[in-house]
Amino acid sequence: MMKFYILTSDHFTNLLRHNSPKYSNIPKEDMVIVINSLNKDYVKKAEKYCKDVGIEYYITESNGTPAKGKNSVLDLFLASDNDYCVMIDGDDFLTQYGVEYYKSLENKKIVPDALCLRNGMSIQDKEGKSILVSLRAKDKKFDFEEFKTSYKKKHDATEEQTLKATEDVKKMYETQERLSEKNQTFTRVTWLSKKAAKYTFDEDLVIGEDAIQFLKLKNAAVKNRLKFYTLDESIPTYIYDHRTLGTVKKETKESTDFDWINSYIKKLKIMDSKNELHENTYLREYKVICP
Repeated sequence: MMKFYILTSDHFTNLLRHNSPKYSNIPKEDMVIVINSLNKDYVKKAEKYCKDVGIEYYITESNGTPAKGKNSVLDLFLASDNDYCVMIDGDDFLTQYGVEYYKSLENKKIVPDALCLRNGMSIQDKEGKSILVSLRAKDKKFDFEEFKTSYKKKHDATEEQTLKATEDVKKMYETQERLSEKNQTFTRVTWLSKKAAKYTFDEDLVIGEDAIQFLKLKNAAVKNRLKFYTLDESIPTYIYDHRTLGTVKKETKESTDFDWINSYIKKLKIMDSKNELHENTYLREYKVICP
C-alpha cells in the first residue's frame, strides 16, 4: 500500500489544493498530512481542516527548517503499515496524472525504491502572470558574466558584493554539474520505499538538504543497495510553486545572500572523504508507462 504524504508549514490555501478537484484531487483516504510549523495559529487551522474533512494527519515537532519536517515525514512513514510514500511539499502539488501515475507504481513488475524528477515544471510569476516554466538546465554553459551584470543591476550591489555572489553561484553550479543528473542542477525525490526512507535529511542545513539526501540515495544506488531511478517529467507529475515565499527565498534574502552554498559544499567534502560522491555518473531512467 502507498500513500501521499503532504508536509505543510504555512500557506493554508495551498494546503487545500491537494484534495481539490481543480488541482491534485488526491482521494482523502490516500492522504497523510504532516503539520510541521512554528506558527501555532496555522497549526490549529490546518488541524481543524483535517478533522473537518476526515484526512489522516499528524502534528510534529518543528525547529523551522525543512529538514526537520521532512525527517518527521520519514519517521511517520517508517512507523506506518504503508509500503511506499510520495513526499509532497505542501506549497507544491501533484498533477492529476501524477496522482494516478504514483498510485499505479506498486503494481508494476519493477517497483523502484526511489524516484527523482528530471526536467520538472514550476509555476512562476512573470510580469504579473503565472506561467509554467521548465526547470531543465540549458545545454549551454551558465553565463557567469551575464549573472554578474544582472545581479549588480538588480540589487544595486557593490563590486565586492557582486564578485562574492558570482563566485558562490559559480562554485555551486560547477559542483552540481559534476554530481547531479545530466542537464539538472537539483532533482526532487518523490517516491520512496521504506528501504529508501532510511536515508534521512541533514538537519544542519537550512538549504540544500534535498540535494544531500538525493546524493545519499544515489550513492546507495551506485553501490547496488537501492533501485533508484530518474523520472522524465515530459508529462508532469509534480508542479513546483515558486510564487510563494519559501525557505530558499527567505534564507537567501530574495537571492542576495548565497552564504548557504559554503555550508552545502562543506557537507559534500565530508561525503567525498567517505567515497560517497560519484562524479559524472547518472541514474537509470524509469521508463515504465503508467497508469
